[in-house]
Amino acid sequence: MAEQTAYIMIGVIGSGKSTWSRLQAANSKRTNIVSRDSIREMLNGKYVFDPRLEDLVTTINFSAARDILTAGHNLIVDECHVSKKARKPIVDWIRANFPTVKIVGVYCPSQSGNVDRRMTTPKGGTREKWQMVFESMVERFEKPEPIEFDELITVNEDLK
Repeated sequence: MAEQTAYIMIGVIGSGKSTWSRLQAANSKRTNIVSRDSIREMLNGKYVFDPRLEDLVTTINFSAARDILTAGHNLIVDECHVSKKARKPIVDWIRANFPTVKIVGVYCPSQSGNVDRRMTTPKGGTREKWQMVFESMVERFEKPEPIEFDELITVNEDLK
């Protein structure tokens, strides 16, 4: 049996995380994506960030990740994970519950046009709103370090 892998996406909005995730999943029959944004869309019929539903979003997220890994599939966790504190719970959970799964951090560096790319997705909101979200993420961003994962890769613009 092939090595099982969990990919942890890292990057601010519009950096190419979801694009990389979709391309990776499309090229592998046994790779599935868990996305908090997709869960929010599922719960509301469209993308809505409602703080009152975030505990439910987290429960569904971990449940889906558990089911994917239990089925022997590879997992892509498509979230921003802008800080070590944000990455640690999922990495620790995978290590504790699936110790043989290789954990790969996938870093999508910020680039020009992040907000423009976000505006092409059907998440609603104004350019000003997404610019504020982007700036907040940039302020909080902690570049991933190899020690956090079994492997760390950086996605170049041409690979997205």
